[in-house]
Amino acid sequence: LIVSSSRIREIMEKASLPQEDPDTPLSVTLAIVESDSTVVYYKMTDGFVIPDPPDDSEDVDNKQWRKKRKKLFK
Repeated sequence: LIVSSSRIREIMEKASLPQEDPDTPLSVTLAIVESDSTVVYYKMTDGFVIPDPPDDSEDVDNKQWRKKRKKLFK
């Protein structure tokens, strides 16, 4: 199943409870259930959140991390 970002936004707008503070972003919790009954929860919010840098200094030097970071700031 593939869901577009516009479809996710539409679902968020319809499923979110009215917010007391209009500056609070929309958010919903997405639960994905695997065939072995494993459940993974994702909190989805309206907008982008830049991830925290890795804790381990080795990871900072990692080419993959630099590549991801470069992508985020384009």
